[in-house]
Amino acid sequence: LGGGGGGGGSLVVNHAAVVQRLVASQARSQQHIVRLTEEMYGKLGVPTVGRAPAFPRNPAALPIHDLLYANRHEFDDKKELIQLRHRERLVEEAAASHVTGRSQGLVGALKRRKFRKMFRALDPEETGMVNLREVDLSRLAAGGGSGGG
Repeated sequence: LGGGGGGGGSLVVNHAAVVQRLVASQARSQQHIVRLTEEMYGKLGVPTVGRAPAFPRNPAALPIHDLLYANRHEFDDKKELIQLRHRERLVEEAAASHVTGRSQGLVGALKRRKFRKMFRALDPEETGMVNLREVDLSRLAAGGGSGGG
């Protein structure tokens, strides 16, 4: 189509209107971002139950890294105390008697049987009493006594 001259080649742009539309679009985008953030993250980090700490953890309002650095010796002491208690518990467990209730019952029955046998050896008359002045200790060494069991 031929060349020509007249008319509709130039567009008039109103810069103020464009800037106003961009600002309005940015405001809508920011509102949309805020709404989506609230929907997604809502109350994360905000406890819904519980109570306030019993004492102020950071009364000087130090940044967390400064607070942790200042308290590092206290944490080291606590770790060392926990390790010491663990080692003591291991030593106690190693030194403890590992006897079950059933084993204790068997040992108790064996002791009672041995004591009955010794008493019978010391009480040949079977009076139920031992006279220490007249007892014959040789019967104990010989494993004497009447009967079995």
